[in-house]
Amino acid sequence: MFNRLSAAVAAFIIFISASAAAENFTTSDIQNFIKIGMELDGMEERYPGLEEQLGLTTDDPNALTDMLDDNGKLRVFTQAFSRLPEGSARQEISSAVKRNGYSSISSFTTIADDIMMAYLAITMEGEDLSMIDQLDDATISQMPVEMRTQMLAVKKMINAVRNVPSSDIQTLRPLMDALEASMN
Repeated sequence: MFNRLSAAVAAFIIFISASAAAENFTTSDIQNFIKIGMELDGMEERYPGLEEQLGLTTDDPNALTDMLDDNGKLRVFTQAFSRLPEGSARQEISSAVKRNGYSSISSFTTIADDIMMAYLAITMEGEDLSMIDQLDDATISQMPVEMRTQMLAVKKMINAVRNVPSSDIQTLRPLMDALEASMN
């Protein structure tokens, strides 16, 4: 389940591939993120239907739009876990989150989403995004509605990725291999 969330983010990176000073997380947060992912690995087998409850099984091409906040920041963890009803799966997640230093699922998901934004920023370094940059409002307005919605979301997210604090990128960079290994 956790790996599916991370894989969904990675899939969006592939889809998209055609600095402020504030630090949103610490090295410890990244290490705890990885530990929580390892603890929660296999939940989809223990809780049939969990992926559907979290909204991870959609083939909706507009799913990206739903995972972004108004500023274009990815909020996949926040969105997924906000959908999870009370019950044993939520309790298991809450326990793992609390064992690893967070007071609540929501305090964890905010940091998890920021870690994934930094992950996107690092993985997109060196990507040629000029095609996206060249899409002006007039061009986008000529697209079919569904494609227009997607392109606006992609542009918004790319701008958010470009504004990931450099301190977040530098905090995550030494742990990229460990993070990527935990997502496989």
